[in-house]
Amino acid sequence: GTSSPNQNHQNGFLVKINPQGQIVWGASVLGDSNDGFNGIALDNSGNPIVTGGFNGCCPSSFAVTIYGPNGNVSISSFGSNYGSGLIVKFDANGNILWKGSIYNRDTGLGSIAVDNNDDIYLTTSFRSWSNGTAAQFIDANNATYSIFNPGIGLGCLIKLNANGVYQWGQSFGNVGDGVGSLTSGTDVAIDANGNPWICGFYKGNAAVFYSTNNQNLELPAAATYRGFLAQYSAAGVPLQVVGHERSTSDTYFYGLAR
Repeated sequence: GTSSPNQNHQNGFLVKINPQGQIVWGASVLGDSNDGFNGIALDNSGNPIVTGGFNGCCPSSFAVTIYGPNGNVSISSFGSNYGSGLIVKFDANGNILWKGSIYNRDTGLGSIAVDNNDDIYLTTSFRSWSNGTAAQFIDANNATYSIFNPGIGLGCLIKLNANGVYQWGQSFGNVGDGVGSLTSGTDVAIDANGNPWICGFYKGNAAVFYSTNNQNLELPAAATYRGFLAQYSAAGVPLQVVGHERSTSDTYFYGLAR
């Protein structure tokens, strides 16, 4: 099993259970604020990859530890922020294989999908303290990559290989003018051709879906929240985007069938 002192705050748990319902092993994420695992996917060998986040506020804490049955690793934020994201890959026995993280003023990691090559896709959103501050992703090699941010926060789609090495990250959305018009990426799935699809919503100015080859796509400005669906190639090029908006109320897209 797995346990945590909690300290009156949230912690996250990953538990493997056999077909008879018995616990095989457990892992946890523990810090001094509110921490948790948000998403999980299995690679083609049955190894679990989990996503999550940890708070830097209320109380302030800028680090967490991932406890596995056979060891642990620590993940730290780069500085003062409200929330950071994490990703950890285990093998089927609970050994920690690698970790990664994403930082800005406020972000996290949730939705995750794995393709037939064991490449990993993540979608999320982030918000910055100041206009134009890029999100920072640190991969399994401890290399840092910037994700473009022309405003105060966007959504993004990130691709890693099976070893947790960053391949590309593309942002989407508008410059934003406050909490009321941020862009959110809510889910990701892989189609039969290995292309990732994402869904989410935005409000305000036209939303740009940025590309690795500068062939960006765009949806028009939205007076209310508009739900969107976007297909990318495995190389990070947006292939098509569609949106749905009602003039009198908000529209949100939260999930994709797999």
